[in-house]
Amino acid sequence: MLEVEDVHTYYSLAHVLRGVSVHAADGRVVVLLGRNGAGKSTLVSSIMGLPPARVRTGAIRYGGHELVGRTPHEIARLGIGLVPQGRRIYRSLTVLEHLEIAARPPRSAAHTAWDVSRVFTLFPQLAERKYLRAAELSGGEQQMLAISRALVGNPLLLLMDEPSEGLAPIVLQQLCARLVDLKQAGLSIFLVEQNLGLALRLADEVHVLDRGEIVFRGTSQTLDAAADVKQRYLGFG
Repeated sequence: MLEVEDVHTYYSLAHVLRGVSVHAADGRVVVLLGRNGAGKSTLVSSIMGLPPARVRTGAIRYGGHELVGRTPHEIARLGIGLVPQGRRIYRSLTVLEHLEIAARPPRSAAHTAWDVSRVFTLFPQLAERKYLRAAELSGGEQQMLAISRALVGNPLLLLMDEPSEGLAPIVLQQLCARLVDLKQAGLSIFLVEQNLGLALRLADEVHVLDRGEIVFRGTSQTLDAAADVKQRYLGFG
């Protein structure tokens, strides 16, 4: 389980997260929604130990291990895989090279391994383009690659930061279907998003962040019925 407890995060002197608490249980999909500038990516950086975000107070635990103060590679080794905002792939490497570099063995015999053949089954388009350099892929294919790269690391928890960003509607539909497949496979997912439709389709639990504070928590059904929350904090009405 991921446990974020009363976290206050700063960028230099800027106080960005103000007492954020979020729990993500094993086997669940937890979604964090919010407008641009709400602090969503800052929470991702806080969990993964990515500078320049700095957690000054509060606790972040995964599997009973305190994450605050650990380096990003130490956190990854505990079983958290990251699909970063903006994909951050290596444009000169091929699809296959990305996956071979990132591949790690499964963490236990109880978990079905994510290997290259399995991610190619999930994303057949990547299999057809496995020898192409990442720079030659479309935006949607690059996002598929970023997700696949995280999966072959065999994470116990997949942390995804704005995977729908910049995708055409038809590509977004395809991505949503694949995320449903991951949910049905039992993968624990913490999804940071702005796309309300994607969140409502996937989420077991939803949190809404505004100006560094959690202003709503509940099920996707509860949020869907909360017109005031959607209008005030997400711009839907």
